Amino acid sequence: MPTRIEEIEVLKQTILELRRRYDHINNAYDQLRFKVLGLLGGEVAGVTFIFSSGGFMPDQNYGKVFYVMGIVLIVAAFSLLMSLISSVEWSLPLEVKKLKEHKKNPPDELGFLEYIRDEYLTCVRKTIDQYEIRMKRFDRTVYILVAGVIMLLVIKLGSR
Repeated sequence: MPTRIEEIEVLKQTILELRRRYDHINNAYDQLRFKVLGLLGGEVAGVTFIFSSGGFMPDQNYGKVFYVMGIVLIVAAFSLLMSLISSVEWSLPLEVKKLKEHKKNPPDELGFLEYIRDEYLTCVRKTIDQYEIRMKRFDRTVYILVAGVIMLLVIKLGSR
């Protein structure tokens, strides 16, 4: 049976590792948002290039279908990317309200460390879920964007 001092040391190390994990998730989410912003800029530049010489509606019916599909895919990708950079309710460990409650009824060191550990565990689970959802949407959006751009480029360059 571990002693109280050993339990406290184990909890401190656990909290340290959970803090690192939480910071890693925050950094990964920030990087995802930077990727989205980069893709938005690239999409605007690509659309500017594709439509720089004006509209280019093909004469064939299948060309018109691909043209409309390409535009729909690019607009869908743009709206999905915009939704990915929207703000999200992010879980924060050790919120001020909860800390004030602990100030009124201060626990011992072991109890407080267990509280901090539980808060980090909850936040890490929630933030991982939010990050994974947005990462999957990002991956699908990239495929949609690439498909739309390829369709429009093939039509534009093939109609010359």
